[in-house]
Amino acid sequence: MLRRTKCGALLVGAALFGATALSGTMATAGDVTMTIDVTVATTLSETVNNNLDFGTIGLSPGGDTIRINATGGSATPAATGSSSITGGGSGLVTIASPNAFTIHVVYPATVTLNGSGSAAGQTVTVTNIANNSTGGLNPINKSGGASPGSDELIHVGGEIVFPPSTVNGPYSGTMTITFNY
Repeated sequence: MLRRTKCGALLVGAALFGATALSGTMATAGDVTMTIDVTVATTLSETVNNNLDFGTIGLSPGGDTIRINATGGSATPAATGSSSITGGGSGLVTIASPNAFTIHVVYPATVTLNGSGSAAGQTVTVTNIANNSTGGLNPINKSGGASPGSDELIHVGGEIVFPPSTVNGPYSGTMTITFNY
């Protein structure tokens, strides 16, 4: 009896399929493919206005530490000892945006400056960059408020410890400052 039911079900299914096919009703389906595009562009721009410059140092024979403390804005180099300094000043980066933003400034821990000319082969190290720069310890929140789209000025400082044996001559290097927003 089970065989008859299965055969009967097959015959009924085939009959219904045939009736649908003969009725002229047509079932159709279609597929399309669509591309999706989006462009994301930051509204922030970073511009280096001034490079960090420790000036020309008349180094004390006992050595010295030269510091540029730019946490409160533009700053000039200062000696902790009796060295003399001519020129120099903090670095300056401008962050511009038409919108409010929050940025975290990441400074390198140290930067090595390489000597050239009479100081070729010698190095000195810039340290405490974050501690002597704008936004080095806390995020910067630029809400726009009364002046939407105003610029944020990032002042960059640091310090160099010059031992008594520092060779006279020019020293230079580069550093990368990262702005996370």
